[in-house]
Amino acid sequence: SSLRILRAAKNRFGSSEEVGVYEMGPAGRLLPVSDPSSLFLSTRQDSVDAEGCAISVALEGMRSMTVEVQALVAWSAGSGGYGGRRIVDGISNSRLLLILAV
Repeated sequence: SSLRILRAAKNRFGSSEEVGVYEMGPAGRLLPVSDPSSLFLSTRQDSVDAEGCAISVALEGMRSMTVEVQALVAWSAGSGGYGGRRIVDGISNSRLLLILAV
């Protein structure tokens, strides 16, 4: 992908937590993306949500972005529904179980 996310965590005056989304240009230059939410959702196949797909608002630094979250799902005959392992990165497993319970 030609997209790059640049995060500035700290500057000389303190914490900034700013996030910028850039696209790699033809000459190797980074060009700012003015509306990353519409860019992230532009590759959707249709306007109807399919199984395993959801639209969410993610907060990166001080900027909120609309993103599509996809999960691999498969019917499991033994458990009578969708079962399997849940693996996360970035949050604890107990926090994931709390989010899923709500």
